[in-house]
Amino acid sequence: MTSNVLLEHGTEFMRLKPVNIVQAALADLRLLARKEAGTAGDDEMYSFARQHVRKARSVAHLVALAYFEPHLVLRTDKHSTLVVYGDRERLRLALIEVLQG
Repeated sequence: MTSNVLLEHGTEFMRLKPVNIVQAALADLRLLARKEAGTAGDDEMYSFARQHVRKARSVAHLVALAYFEPHLVLRTDKHSTLVVYGDRERLRLALIEVLQG
């Protein structure tokens, strides 16, 4: 509950920049590769929804999944995922940034 209040009423300073969302997507895809190789620690967690990370074929695809399927965030109370999915405009800007490369 506290996380949701902070997300809804946090300051602009507290929000992620689009570049940070892109960096988190890249980090999640790298973490997925390490988990598949058995070299990631059990305590390492994704910033994006796990279902999206497993489904994604690229950073752009992962950000697009988060933008177009935001309902998955309803299944988590993980703060980092709530932050990433909490601002659809930032996700849109991150997707544009990735696509413009």
